[in-house]
Amino acid sequence: LKYKNKGKRFYLDYMPYAITFVTENRYPYFKNEILCELFLLELEILTTIRKCKIFNFVALYDHIHLLIQSDKESDISKDMHYLKRHFSRNANILLQINPNIVGEDGHPRLILQKINQFIAKNMNNQSLKNIPKFKWQISFRDHYICNNYDFKNQMNYINTNHIKHNLPDDWQYVGYNYPNLLTN
Repeated sequence: LKYKNKGKRFYLDYMPYAITFVTENRYPYFKNEILCELFLLELEILTTIRKCKIFNFVALYDHIHLLIQSDKESDISKDMHYLKRHFSRNANILLQINPNIVGEDGHPRLILQKINQFIAKNMNNQSLKNIPKFKWQISFRDHYICNNYDFKNQMNYINTNHIKHNLPDDWQYVGYNYPNLLTN
């Protein structure tokens, strides 16, 4: 399925957006706990470096839902490009598909050290064997949040989406389990 350019995105400063992005061919990379944990680390980096506000998220086996607000200096497309690019690179290092980290690539030294420690700790984990190269589908779906009712609906949708996908009721990778990553 080829991506069809839907035109320019409509950006509103300081507005939250509901974002959905999907793994290539819907491969279930996030069945693996280590890749879920790496995603959490990348969300932390996104909020630190890009100054995004994350209101909620859920990591499902083959896609992510994210309720996010970009900083005034950025926009959703730039932030999603940053998140997807860095996560893909680091996931593939973990999968030993591209085991060399070249340069800091925009990460401050302390954050790069944190990523390197995570990778070193998990690189030889047997659960990562036989997983193909990590890739995201091109682009993402976005919906800007227009009012409080819309915001509450998106929060509820994200909070319960794992149940819709037949994951356990106590699925760990939902935003409410990580209050330190979320903006109140």
